Amino acid sequence: MPAKQRSLIWSLSDDPAYAGYNDNFRAQAELAAAAGATHINITRIPPSRWQMVDPRDPHPEWTSWPIWSMALSGMFKLAVPEALAEWLPRAEAERNLDLLAERCDILRSLGLRAAYAGNDPMWLPEGVFRAHPEWRGAQGELLCIARLSYFSPCVDHPEVLEMYRWAMEQLCRRVPELDYWASFTNDSAGGLCWSGSYPGDNGPAWCHERSHTERVVGFLSALQQGARDAGCEVEADLRVCSVPPAFDYHQLRPGQLYNGRNQEGRPVGSGVGSNSYWGNHMYPVLGLPRMFSFAEELEGALAADTVTVSIGFGPLVEDALIPLYRELVAAPTRGPAARTAALRRVAATLVAEEHAEQLVEVWTLIERSVECARHVRGYGYASIALVGAGMMRWLTMPLVPDPSRLTPEEKAFYQRHRVVTNEIEADSYHAILGRPGVIGSSAVWMAQNSFNEAIAYARRAASGMRGLVASAGDEGAAALLRAWGDRAQTLACVYTTCRNFIQYEEALAQRSPEEVEVIWRDQTGTYGLSRAGVELRAIARSELDNAYELAALLEQATAPILPLAATPEGEDSFVFSPDLTAQLRRKAELMLDHWAEYNEDYPAQPQVQARQVTEQGDVRPGLADNWSDF
Repeated sequence: MPAKQRSLIWSLSDDPAYAGYNDNFRAQAELAAAAGATHINITRIPPSRWQMVDPRDPHPEWTSWPIWSMALSGMFKLAVPEALAEWLPRAEAERNLDLLAERCDILRSLGLRAAYAGNDPMWLPEGVFRAHPEWRGAQGELLCIARLSYFSPCVDHPEVLEMYRWAMEQLCRRVPELDYWASFTNDSAGGLCWSGSYPGDNGPAWCHERSHTERVVGFLSALQQGARDAGCEVEADLRVCSVPPAFDYHQLRPGQLYNGRNQEGRPVGSGVGSNSYWGNHMYPVLGLPRMFSFAEELEGALAADTVTVSIGFGPLVEDALIPLYRELVAAPTRGPAARTAALRRVAATLVAEEHAEQLVEVWTLIERSVECARHVRGYGYASIALVGAGMMRWLTMPLVPDPSRLTPEEKAFYQRHRVVTNEIEADSYHAILGRPGVIGSSAVWMAQNSFNEAIAYARRAASGMRGLVASAGDEGAAALLRAWGDRAQTLACVYTTCRNFIQYEEALAQRSPEEVEVIWRDQTGTYGLSRAGVELRAIARSELDNAYELAALLEQATAPILPLAATPEGEDSFVFSPDLTAQLRRKAELMLDHWAEYNEDYPAQPQVQARQVTEQGDVRPGLADNWSDF
């Protein structure tokens, strides 16, 4: 790594539910240090359950990965000013800060520095603003998925800025290794006044005329002053989601960045994110690396004229990606041929030389599978595997002809963690995060074909990985190949669920019980079957078998394949219950319990009603050529 560059490695926990995160932090930090990293993001903290104001509101409950509010670090989650002590849990903040200090002890022993990633200004409890109405800043929730309103503190107010200055001072006193602070806002119900938050530009009237540039510079300056008061110099970067107002980069002060750009408006960092949980388009499937994408992104990041290289590792992918990282840093590549050669060298460390080419080919199958599936998405959300199979709980939601017939008890195990805000969405097979999903005959047809290809590639990859186990260089490599085989099969199951839900909703919407296709039975007679019944049963049978396959896979897998909480209470929108196997079997049982409803809702029509007869009494050709047999 050139000396001018800084590598920020986002080492995520092996356990998405946080159990043991600090236990394996040293192992992850040692891997990062050996790979040439200089900084580690230390700010992942346990979910802030106090932010769950109303259990019916999914907005703050997206907890298990660092994107939405309950899981995100925030300055007041690490140090609670006296003025907020009545509403924020100071003991929890102290525990969080202790965690960060423990991690910095590890970094110090390895000669590494610390980086912060959080969400500020973050929303505060309503009681704060009832007591201090002058602090109420922008309303920031994503309206289509929120039941309640959430407000962040106004960083134009000097008392609010003083609280942030104080919190940064406390953080730096405990974590003196911190020299890079980055926060994103205008998302996760946090935000800046008058700067394009989800509910629209809003904030108190008194700060309306202040420019967006002055607001950002004032906020960053207060944070940097807090660091200086603790004897630290911190580079501070505020990243603003949505479409904020115009910004004058020339007004930034030394060590300040806005959306990753410096005083000249030039980006100072490049990054690698295709293997993060958000960018890999495979989550909730764990631990399946996208080797080709990583190599291409890292090649570009290393070649970029930036002072920072950020690398995001998703869960359980380090085993393959860190060796590839070392290979590409030691011998930077230029172009696909050189990248493929590097991949082959890494493959040869896992399997016998004569089989390295086969492993590279299997890695291409994973890439092809993802490429087929990743464009099946809608505006405003990421991969459909993440938001559909995962957050909307398609994996555990049963497909039945009429979901409203399911009792509350039958729905309870999957409904609680679906991101819905009303009863219509709760029973919908296509609604995704408050928006219509993939609907319309043309869109469904394209999605169906995309997923069919993705599923085929994933199954070929699973078979290829398992076929290479015997040629593994050692037991560690053999275990990794077995795990990749299970995970590729899991990916096929997840993509199958996504395809089935999209198809099923389309069949429900487009077909009617009266739409009849006549089926000839040589011995049992001629009768008309409802086309809807035929299609719905076929899709449901696919999903039924898929649920059983995934349950069996979970039972026999020797490494994690899906994110499971440590306890039932730890389940949330991103992490499944530890009882997922039982839930999948329960899903299948419910589908079978309601299977007779296909016959009731889409009954077969007697042939005498279904056959079409002309005014002259002639049967339409081909429908009943041997009617006389009856």
